Amino acid sequence: MQKHGGNIKEHSRVSGLPEDEIADFSANMNPLGQPSWLKPLAGSVASLLSEYPDPDCENFIKAVSKAYAVAENEIAA
Repeated sequence: MQKHGGNIKEHSRVSGLPEDEIADFSANMNPLGQPSWLKPLAGSVASLLSEYPDPDCENFIKAVSKAYAVAENEIAA
């Protein structure tokens, strides 16, 4: 039975291909790994992880509105 992807080691074993030659598109994975700017950013906002994000996405909607010159009431998040 075929399972969800993401198990590169198993795919390598079954296919006989080296792990670095397998591109797994069945899961949302970045084969390049995390970008270098992510760790410092994640560390700087770690204290916010115990809080729920704004359920109305007000800051996000304002930013999208400004960036794309679209009225806030025309944006769904």
